Amino acid sequence: LSAVLNRFHIFNIAKAMKLSFKIIVLLILYSFSQDCLASRKLDSLIKLYNSAKNDTVQIRLAIKISKRIRFYENPTDSTDLKYLHEAHLNSKLSNYPKLKITLCEVMAEAYTRLNDFENALRYYKEAMSVASHQNDDDETASQLLSIAQVYDMQRKHEDALKTMQQALTLAEKGNNKKLIATLYNATAAQYYQMGKAESAVKYFY
Repeated sequence: LSAVLNRFHIFNIAKAMKLSFKIIVLLILYSFSQDCLASRKLDSLIKLYNSAKNDTVQIRLAIKISKRIRFYENPTDSTDLKYLHEAHLNSKLSNYPKLKITLCEVMAEAYTRLNDFENALRYYKEAMSVASHQNDDDETASQLLSIAQVYDMQRKHEDALKTMQQALTLAEKGNNKKLIATLYNATAAQYYQMGKAESAVKYFY
C-alpha cells in the first residue's frame, strides 16, 4: 500500500510539474506577443505622426509616442524627445492651451525620467506659465507641485517648500480639497526631510 501511495504521489508531482511548465511557456509566449504588439503600435504611431498635416493632431501623437515609450518600451530611451520637440515648436501656433500644458508636462516627465532636472523644470515652468495666463489656479497649483517635486529630487528643499506654499495658496483659493490634501501631505513630507518634525506634524492631512 505504501509503495502504491508513493507512486501515486510521484505521479501527481510529475503531473503538476508538467502543468507548471506549460503555464510558464504560455506566459512567455503571451509576453512576447504583447511586446510585438506594443512595438507595432509604436511604429504605427510614428507613421501617423510623420504623415500628420494638422499641428494639433501631430502634438497629440507626439504625446502618445512618448507615453508608449515610457510605459511599454525602454524608460531610458530618449527617442521620444525628437517628436516632442518638433511638436513643441508647432504648439506655439496652437490655440489649445490645455494641449500645450499637457505637452509641456510630458516633456518635463521625459526629462525627469532621464535625470535632466534643469530641462524638466524648464517645461514644468512653461506649463505653469500657460495655466497662469489662463487664470486656471488649480492647474497652476498642480504645476507648482510638480516643480517642487523636481526641486526635492535636486535636494533643494527650501525651494521645494517655498514652491509648495505658493501652490497651497492657489489651491486654497479655489477650494480644491483633493489638491489641498495632496499639498498638505507633500509639505509635511518636505518639512520631515528637512528635520523639522514639529512643522511636519502641522501639515499631515
